[in-house]
Amino acid sequence: MMNNLLKAKHWQIFLFIYGLPLFYQIMLIGSTASSSIGSNKLNTETVLKSLSFNLLFVMISILLFLYWIWCVGIGLNNKLSKELKIRTGKFKNFLIIIALYFIIILLYIWVIMNSWISNNIFHTFTDNGVSLSVFILFFLFNVLVIFCFSYSCYFVAKTLKTAELQEKGNYSNYVGDFFLIWLFPIGIWFIQPRINNLFSVLFHIK
Repeated sequence: MMNNLLKAKHWQIFLFIYGLPLFYQIMLIGSTASSSIGSNKLNTETVLKSLSFNLLFVMISILLFLYWIWCVGIGLNNKLSKELKIRTGKFKNFLIIIALYFIIILLYIWVIMNSWISNNIFHTFTDNGVSLSVFILFFLFNVLVIFCFSYSCYFVAKTLKTAELQEKGNYSNYVGDFFLIWLFPIGIWFIQPRINNLFSVLFHIK
């Protein structure tokens, strides 16, 4: 499956990761709008239920994106010669941390939404004794995730450039690729064709 993802076209990956969730959100907005126009009022419960279900698509989209980063980093690194291989332990651990973070956050939001739907009061942030601690913890986790994601982009960019050059380069060689991976919805149109070329020409995998 890893090779299939790496051989996929840029538009296929973009559509798979972003197109389907975006299509659902457009359909959701259209359905909510038409329902509101027909009844002359906004059904808050229906909207919350739709949004809570939409979290599933968001989670799948994020996990697919992280899986693409995993496949590029590990897949290309496996094709490098022994002298050029990069240690992957930190890269793998950081991606797992990012995935767990987003799963926990999205599940947390889902619980809040469903508590609103059932008219329950969600007390986590209303308790003044823990609100500051929760905020600080949340902030620190966000900093950690940003660091983990930055390292993951750095790893993939370095691995991609090393595979293309067949030699270890310095940061200036792949800093542009680093930002392209950061800006994935745009960068995928430039990064994926190069990955396709590597697998079809350099690695002779079609």
